[in-house]
Amino acid sequence: MDIGVLSGRKSKRFLVSAGMGFDAAVCHEVCVSRLKVLLNKIGLGKLSYAAVALDRLIKDRPVRLTLTLPDGEMKVLDKTYFVAFMNLPYEGGGFKFSPEASPEDGLLDVVAAHGLSMPKILFLLPLAFGGKHVGFKGVSILRCASLKTEAETALPLHTDGEPGFLRKEIEVTVLEEKLNVIAG
Repeated sequence: MDIGVLSGRKSKRFLVSAGMGFDAAVCHEVCVSRLKVLLNKIGLGKLSYAAVALDRLIKDRPVRLTLTLPDGEMKVLDKTYFVAFMNLPYEGGGFKFSPEASPEDGLLDVVAAHGLSMPKILFLLPLAFGGKHVGFKGVSILRCASLKTEAETALPLHTDGEPGFLRKEIEVTVLEEKLNVIAG
């Protein structure tokens, strides 16, 4: 299985996903949410992600984000809500952000949500549970082994759902070494 690394002042490894922006803010808030504890007790813990996501959409403002690819090509994304670095198709709460992500191809699927109106986000968010948001304008997916991300303001980070410090810049790579996993 591929191992992803977010590099900055401190490096953090991840196996499932890492993110910057909205998805990281949701992870941060769910980690400390009393709602999640309550919903877990009745077997509905995943709903806490949806509730927190709606709250974060009201509070958070999209930013300009620049992605620099390994070949030096730069992609500027205006009004970006988040960028997720996916090694597996799913992340927090069952969102299938990257339906075709493979944990063993040596690449990360980079998913960015940008230039979206609030009604369109509210339309696409439930579709993301089944991976049906892919292909809509404002949802970009690219595959690469490394990437540099620069945001106009510091954004929250997460690695496998664990909160990280706010950052304006981050580099993400896939290590050459692999983790051996036995699947049954």
